[in-house]
Amino acid sequence: MVERPNPPNSGPETSRLLDQKELTIDQWKTIMTLVGEPTNGTAEKLVAFTRSIIAGNIPNRVEEYRKYLGRKHWNVVQFINATEIIDDPRKYLPFLKPRRKKVENTDILIITKIAKNHSSLSFTANDWLTIQASSPGFYELRENGEWVNEYETSFEYESWTKMDHDSGHYFPSAGAKLITITSKGWNKTLTDSSKIYKEFLLKEDEIVFETEEFPKRVTYIKLGELFIQFAEANPKEMRRRLIEATPSETHIHTSPFFGILEKPIP
Repeated sequence: MVERPNPPNSGPETSRLLDQKELTIDQWKTIMTLVGEPTNGTAEKLVAFTRSIIAGNIPNRVEEYRKYLGRKHWNVVQFINATEIIDDPRKYLPFLKPRRKKVENTDILIITKIAKNHSSLSFTANDWLTIQASSPGFYELRENGEWVNEYETSFEYESWTKMDHDSGHYFPSAGAKLITITSKGWNKTLTDSSKIYKEFLLKEDEIVFETEEFPKRVTYIKLGELFIQFAEANPKEMRRRLIEATPSETHIHTSPFFGILEKPIP
């Protein structure tokens, strides 16, 4: 189990720390401890960035944060649980065990609040791609000009574990239990090329299909690759498209780091 730092004293010092822009090296060390072993690519890059900051390979400055990290990375830190359950030393009766109570670890709470601030001020091209390419699927262009969007779906339903073989129906009987079954399938819908632009910010003439003959197909993964290639070759145009696609982010549209491609960790 991860050992957490003891809560510091509250007061003016806490307020001062909440106002700071950069995290301290000790706070980065705490983040690395709390995140632990990465379980996905987002956490993996966050941990690698943290190591580089601690080692001095990347300067501990806000502008460096913006070059390497996106909103998804700060969200990992923002949503770290700062609440701990400890023994309440007060005993209401001598023979009773101490009660348990929830307390907020101020050290961790400060870190999550700073991360929340950085999250609201960060949005990269990679963040947009993460939102759009979260599920498998593909687009298909047919010879008659129709576009088809097919993507994986998942849903749950309840069923009885025993089945009446004559009728083919599930039914309650002695020893039968009602269970929840998760079913995966594919949903196919007619669409148009404008949906690709809305999701991946790519126009029809910017798409490279994976099959030459009809029906021409391009997967979400391939569209993600094309998105990155376009952003690398046309950073100003990609930034313009991202600004147009994110009206809720107007507070950071003028930032020089908005919509950039994140730098890899050296």
